[in-house]
Amino acid sequence: MADRQRGNDIGPIGRRLGDQVRRVRDELEITQAELSQRLGSLGRAIPTASIGRMESGQRKIDIDDLMAIAYALDVSPLALLLPFTEAPSDTVRPAGVGREMDSIAAWEWALGVAPHSYESGNRDSQMAQWSQFRSRSRPWWLSVDASLNERLIAELRRLPAFSSELAEQPDPLYEGQSDTNPEWYRKATDGQHQAET
Repeated sequence: MADRQRGNDIGPIGRRLGDQVRRVRDELEITQAELSQRLGSLGRAIPTASIGRMESGQRKIDIDDLMAIAYALDVSPLALLLPFTEAPSDTVRPAGVGREMDSIAAWEWALGVAPHSYESGNRDSQMAQWSQFRSRSRPWWLSVDASLNERLIAELRRLPAFSSELAEQPDPLYEGQSDTNPEWYRKATDGQHQAET
């Protein structure tokens, strides 16, 4: 039997959260004091010492802190919660429990694109599970699939430095990733993509 965590203990997600805050803060080249000032200006005062304890895994980050820190760092809360791997095929355990999966599957689950697993190999039941998962995971009007990626590439093509580089490049999100979705999903999205073109 696995050891039970006490209420005050910091689990694997809490440790990851601290590591991710440090990663993003380092990328932005801001100090813990500067992050503390940003949070204070947002009305969520967190002392510099507390940010240091969060990053070192000595202090829990509650959900209110998570949202404020993500806002102050200008990242999605998911960028702090999920493993930030080098490759989409890297194996992760995104919830700290449950099965391991490829990083791309973990992000798709977190974004509400696909469930973390399917209960049956039956095509109809998988389709029903996929549909129910999506309807529970995000508003009906939000699409984070191909249309989001197409908008991102269109936006990047508008930037002068990227337009010539991206003009002839294949779509990197879908290249070589067809194995992450069930066959019925690939067929449905291939037909949808062909209808859009």
